[in-house]
Amino acid sequence: MRKTAVTIAFMLLSGTSYGLFSTNDSGTSAMQFLNLGTGARAYGLGQAFTGVSDDATAIYWNPAGTRQIKSACVSLTHSKWLSDISNDIAVFVYPQKGIGSIGLGVQYVSYGSMLKVDDTGMNIEGEIKPHDLAAVFSYAIDISESMNGLSAGVSIKYVESKIMNTARGAGIDLGLMYNMQNKLRLGAVARNIGTQVKFVDKKSGLPVEIRIGAGCNITPVWLVSLDIDEAEGSGFNYRVGTEYEYLIGCDIGLVGRAGYNSFNRNVSEKKEISLGFGLLYQRY
Repeated sequence: MRKTAVTIAFMLLSGTSYGLFSTNDSGTSAMQFLNLGTGARAYGLGQAFTGVSDDATAIYWNPAGTRQIKSACVSLTHSKWLSDISNDIAVFVYPQKGIGSIGLGVQYVSYGSMLKVDDTGMNIEGEIKPHDLAAVFSYAIDISESMNGLSAGVSIKYVESKIMNTARGAGIDLGLMYNMQNKLRLGAVARNIGTQVKFVDKKSGLPVEIRIGAGCNITPVWLVSLDIDEAEGSGFNYRVGTEYEYLIGCDIGLVGRAGYNSFNRNVSEKKEISLGFGLLYQRY
């Protein structure tokens, strides 16, 4: 019996990412756009997604989670922020029994157009269009026959950031996921381990982050999740989320989500509470 599911998720109110462009945000690392996140479902859960990671966005949150995906899956995300800043992410995951799960992703952050002036600041020399880019290849496998449900994954990233000059680098994410009979899931991930990137004459590392998380199905339609993480410049933070599915027919369900993100407490531009909802269609 084959099951096909289509999920449409929306954010009603969520901790946005304006703070990544604030002096109050984390650290002195380069390529901060890598911490923006993706997926309305993950944001609706307050970004407590390391121990859930059961859709295509897992290649960002925890690549090991792609082993939970049973058929080809696509995720498209468009986020619009202050001014002309936008974040677009496209992800594709293809699981293959006995081989592993393969994922591809592209993230493009546009900062709109800016005027280029000379050293005096008086004469306009033209226009520039700053942007950030990440291209991701992900692979995950089941790693233990004795511990059924244990998987490992890696996401390999090419990253670049351009203002007037272009800085380039590479990084990896390493993840583990343990699915205990679809009731309790435990996840851990080390993100953005990689090379230093050079902006003009200054070198900086990528924004390394360590996360552990859990997702627990209290009932088949009620999920609770928790993440604890440490990132450079922000110390320890926690995120909690919950999701409840209400069936309104044999094939259609409504999903409500809520989350709390402690990381946002130090960034005035960001909300601490996130709310969201989704539409779920299932065909058997």
